[in-house]
Amino acid sequence: MSLTAAGQTNVEPRSLLAFLAGHSPTRAAGLVRWMLGNPERPLAGGLHTLLTGLRRAIPEALTTALRALEQGDVAERRQLAGYLADGSWFEDATSQELDLLRRLLRDADVPVRANGLLAVLRYGRVDRSEAIELALGADLGTHAQLADYFSQTFRDEHAELSEAQARLALEKLAPIEALNWSATQLLVRLGEDAPAGVIEFLVERALRGRDPGFEPVPYDGFEGDLLSGADDGEYMRLLRRVRQAARDTDDALVRHHFGSVFWQLDRDVDACLLVLHEWLSTDDDDQVAAASALLWQMPFGRVRGGEEREEAWVVLLRRPWFVVDLVQRAAEHGGRVQERVDEVLRAVLSAGTYGRSMGGIDPRWKGTFDRASVVARILPQGTPAQQFFASLETYAKRQLEEDELEDEEYGEERR
Repeated sequence: MSLTAAGQTNVEPRSLLAFLAGHSPTRAAGLVRWMLGNPERPLAGGLHTLLTGLRRAIPEALTTALRALEQGDVAERRQLAGYLADGSWFEDATSQELDLLRRLLRDADVPVRANGLLAVLRYGRVDRSEAIELALGADLGTHAQLADYFSQTFRDEHAELSEAQARLALEKLAPIEALNWSATQLLVRLGEDAPAGVIEFLVERALRGRDPGFEPVPYDGFEGDLLSGADDGEYMRLLRRVRQAARDTDDALVRHHFGSVFWQLDRDVDACLLVLHEWLSTDDDDQVAAASALLWQMPFGRVRGGEEREEAWVVLLRRPWFVVDLVQRAAEHGGRVQERVDEVLRAVLSAGTYGRSMGGIDPRWKGTFDRASVVARILPQGTPAQQFFASLETYAKRQLEEDELEDEEYGEERR
């Protein structure tokens, strides 16, 4: 089939450009130069197809075209990044093309970097290890979309990361204002190789909690275990690291964010409570204040990617020893320490609710009443802990009575 015949047949423009690149390289190279000079013309939209054809027919002409694109303006560099993202070169990639991609991943233009990272993500299907190295060289800035492509590059669970790679990946994600789902999954993945690094990453994010537009912990939390690579001993040490960071700040909002971080680590809720108990049971007001701030966040900080989570008040009522010991010790210390402990325990035990239909019983208050009644009867009468549970029983009973009164008033209105 001649070039003239091809031009006279009813073919798609892209097919014609591919034909041209394969059968008339000289004209194809000239057309590339014309496209670069006339990016607004409709024919310029076939540049990617033409470059692919040149790669097969005359690589030296492609080299010239790619160099011209890279040295051109923003629109031309975007065309170049788009060509690389198409992936026609993946199977037999050359060092020249990989070096070109590395440079584009640090381009000043965000869309250029975005297409470059998309190319890296797709290239990972051919060579995952090389793709990870390419991604780690990218400039993400503070852009969530770039972080999304970057994070997806690491999704192959069989691709091993070195300690240096894990550390660099955390550094890349640090400036991102709001971590999307892919980024959170990368953090879970990094928790296998570098759990201590993940904790330091989260501590630094919590410290930036007052930055406008910055979200230290995603609203929906993290789906998975952020510290899966930590054994029991290291797990406890890392929980204490977050606790210490909460003490080291006087900023209430930052402590709030540390509470969110702490309860995203509750793969073992008893270990979390034990770490808080270590400080809540002392007479050191600074330690009690920091641990109280973390416990206070328990009803709200345990959101985890849509998982069903036991309510905080249920967790404590199932562990009355925790409450009893803290109340007794706080009573011995007295003063502000006692006030803090009493206040935070009552807050957690009364936070949260269940919906109920009119005439129905709220299981939240019924469960609290039943459990508090049992504990109050078992404990020695008149002790601080017994009085605490008796008052909790009274509070829950009052809530149930208010529900009954609401039902009666509603029935009268209906009549």
